[in-house]
Amino acid sequence: MTTPPTHPVPSDLPGNIDDGLHKQAEEGKARDVLVGGIKLTAVGVTDPGSIGCFLQDRKDPTAVYILTVMHLFGEGIQSTQVAVGAKVGHPDGRDGTCTNDVIGTFAAGDGAIPGIDEALIRLNPGVKWSPQIDGLGPITQPPADPNDPNPDHTNTAVVALDGTARVMKWGYRTGGTGGTVLADEAHNPDPKADHSFRGLFVVRPNDNGNEHHLAFAQKGDSGSVVVNAQRQVVGLVTGRNKFGNATALPIRLVLDRLNGPPNGKIRDLFVVTTDQDPAPTFTVRGAAMVPLPREIEARLAADPEMAATFRGEAGRAPVGRPWFTDVPPQAAAFGRLQEDLAGSAAGRILFALWERHRAELTGLLTSDRRLMLVWHRGGGAALVQLVLRMLTHPGQPLPETLHGEPLMSCLDRVYAELRRCASPALRADLAQARSVAPDLAGLDYQGILDALETAAAKEMTADA
Repeated sequence: MTTPPTHPVPSDLPGNIDDGLHKQAEEGKARDVLVGGIKLTAVGVTDPGSIGCFLQDRKDPTAVYILTVMHLFGEGIQSTQVAVGAKVGHPDGRDGTCTNDVIGTFAAGDGAIPGIDEALIRLNPGVKWSPQIDGLGPITQPPADPNDPNPDHTNTAVVALDGTARVMKWGYRTGGTGGTVLADEAHNPDPKADHSFRGLFVVRPNDNGNEHHLAFAQKGDSGSVVVNAQRQVVGLVTGRNKFGNATALPIRLVLDRLNGPPNGKIRDLFVVTTDQDPAPTFTVRGAAMVPLPREIEARLAADPEMAATFRGEAGRAPVGRPWFTDVPPQAAAFGRLQEDLAGSAAGRILFALWERHRAELTGLLTSDRRLMLVWHRGGGAALVQLVLRMLTHPGQPLPETLHGEPLMSCLDRVYAELRRCASPALRADLAQARSVAPDLAGLDYQGILDALETAAAKEMTADA
């Protein structure tokens, strides 16, 4: 019999000691399976926040939401400034054809009313998630409250406001911290007071032996959820003050406001919980998938490490998302790619093509249906995914064929479709790039760089 995982209780978690250590450890770290407490970034906004927990809607079983905060979209933001559908990413909010980590879109929230800071992010189809909190474990179901007739509260917990309730949170910035709910600051009558909106409760951090760095939450932890010793969600972290205390909205208040009035509900949201430990993993339904080239299927079967990072399932790969958890690689790897390509004239031509025409290329690959079909089913997407993965696995060569066709035949088909719909400027640069592109079949990362240098030399000789 296996021993079930153990998880910390509030008394195990001191207040934060150094507000930089956890952030540094988490920087750039992507998760294949989303959990509470990890990094969440609005596309185009520099300051990240945290995933709180996951909600589902009884009115729409296909909908899965992240609960987080509105000010993830900018301090003092108002709902009229955030359009439904605004993109949200993990970890960094990149939104390009080759570097897309967008996981969902803004679905609901209202920053126009003081104190209403909760927000919903609807997860995209194909995204994997688990009802647990990073470092704390599965979110559990609280017992029914016989004194509360509201059916929305069937799986929400309350926190005692008598100064004795011990709670904890796990946020992107500071990781796990524990604290005590303060009764005397629980409800501030002034709705305009900074970080003291009506309905909030306050959490004082546990002693950590270093009072100068005592904090329950720091900037970047907003959006994480507060849980009790049984890992039942009791609140949503919205802010902090200079004393190290954090403010949080009770989860029942959050759900009541997001669901709308009882007699005219917009939604019927509930916190997703589990009685399994470890928590199960789910995939949001409705994702577009394409068949894998059999050459990549064979590699996955022969390489357990590669298979463990694959995001697809049953011989199919996701459309519009990286195929592997280590793609896209970290920014440093892209910097090295730019430096390596700069070592040859052909490499500089290829990099310049992407730099000059990134927006147009991205737009064409998401709007022109004929090009999209060739790109995804003809090997273009597979080739890009494999090349990007080379940045962290430089010894893995490209296959000789894709879907049984020579690799360069697949590339030429994509090239022809791009020329059909490209602007004159892009068409000219595509022709130049194709003229110096070597045969990539069977080459590893260094082999590609060497081939680019050789191809450029041949082109110069021919011109002479």
